Parts: sequence; structure tokens; C-alpha cells
Amino acid sequence: MIGITIKEVYLKANSPRDAFYILSIRKISEGYLVCKQSGANGKVYHKEAWFRETLEEAESFFKKKILKKTDPNRKSIRKYRVVNYSTFENKVFRLFSLKT
Repeated sequence: MIGITIKEVYLKANSPRDAFYILSIRKISEGYLVCKQSGANGKVYHKEAWFRETLEEAESFFKKKILKKTDPNRKSIRKYRVVNYSTFENKVFRLFSLKT
């Protein structure tokens, strides 16, 4: 992936194939990318990225995606939970494990 990772969240679903969803915000020269990788059984099956001009726009989109995926009332049979949430500030790695 291109750019410098600012934030990353790892979501996991209770599913027979062990589905996962990784979302990150990456700084690029033109602005920010919100990148998604999703898959199952440890394999990435889909990658997608959305461009945002400002960090505020990228963070808003990032948060909305997380809320949609972790909403217990979502229509999909896959209900995700946050496994790890990481921020990368001034080249210092911080990892927050969130209890679900």
C-alpha cells in the first residue's frame, strides 16, 4: 500500500470462514486515502480505497465505516467487532486493544 499509515483498525466477524475487515487512513502527497482490505480464512479477497482531501474528511469517513460494520442491528449476517485499533503519530506506534 502507498502512503504513511496514520490509523488502522482490525475488525473480525464471528463467521464460519473467519471474516475480517481492515480499515486504515494513509497520508499521501495529495491528501488522504481511507483503505480497506477484507477477506476470510487469512486471505485478502478485496481491496478498495477512497480519497479525501483533508484529514478531517478521512477521519469522518473512517469512523462511519467502523460504526456501520460494528452496528449490531446491521442487515448483514456478519457482525464485526473491533479487535485492534492502532494510531501512528510522529513515527511512534501506539496500539489500543479494545474490549468487546
